[in-house]
Amino acid sequence: MIFIRLKGGLGNQLFQLAMLYYIYSQSRKHMIIYDFSYYNSPFISDTRREPTCIQFIDFLKMNIHGICIQSFSSMLSFVYYLYSYTPFCVRVTDYSLYHNQSYVSSSRKTIFISGNFQERKIVLDGYISILNRFFGELISNSNVIVSPKATDVVVHYRRGDYLSNSKVYSTLGALNDSYFVGSLCKMQLLSSFDRIIIVSDGDTSSLRSSIRQCFQLRSCEILSFKGDEIESFLLLAQAYNIILSNSSYSWWSATVNPLAHAKIVVYPKPWYFNAFSTLDNACLVNWHCSDSTFLASKS
Repeated sequence: MIFIRLKGGLGNQLFQLAMLYYIYSQSRKHMIIYDFSYYNSPFISDTRREPTCIQFIDFLKMNIHGICIQSFSSMLSFVYYLYSYTPFCVRVTDYSLYHNQSYVSSSRKTIFISGNFQERKIVLDGYISILNRFFGELISNSNVIVSPKATDVVVHYRRGDYLSNSKVYSTLGALNDSYFVGSLCKMQLLSSFDRIIIVSDGDTSSLRSSIRQCFQLRSCEILSFKGDEIESFLLLAQAYNIILSNSSYSWWSATVNPLAHAKIVVYPKPWYFNAFSTLDNACLVNWHCSDSTFLASKS
């Protein structure tokens, strides 16, 4: 049996499910239980009240033959959490702990997954294929007003908890406007564009002002888009030219390719301000790094 505890936003959830798929592909354990009690806990300040990926879990169930997926968000989650520390269970909280997977795949023990797993090595082609089909279906049924063209640059301007949460601010770091302006300069060398679409969970006025000051884009239109987590992701995932923020949500939006077209991606390096990330080296074809600049750290 595999037990997975989901937490965080869509980007983190997709990495957690990537780890689930990775372990499943090697262990072939067919009973999977996912727990989303994180989203109902009074002790966690996260404003989300259900995992965004719940539709994808149902889709995953239909695309992995023979598995049984169950869910709960009750006191049983606490019981399983305690059980994960017993000799009958293997805790997987980091990719490196599972790297020597022989002791897991040959064992009858329960596997307990809880972590963020921002690691390119666990993202298998089969998982990407399922993601592309899932988001492709969502796009075909979507009513998102803005649809990127080949001559658009889509910028993911991550704000939200990157500004409001002092711990996130001081470790992951909020990218300065100068990073996005520099990335647009790099994108000019890679592709021609006549429209800039800024996707953000915060105020975009400072970035729009910085872009207008640094570029004489008289014929270039600058739009701002602020949708919910899925709407914004679908817009980013459709982009031909995309500038990433330093978030797993942003990384996934460039990695999935439901429309199967060529993408040019500019991403920040280093990925985080004061924390190690394997996403620094998780480059795909046509990914180009741009020097990160961060807002001054909060005390």
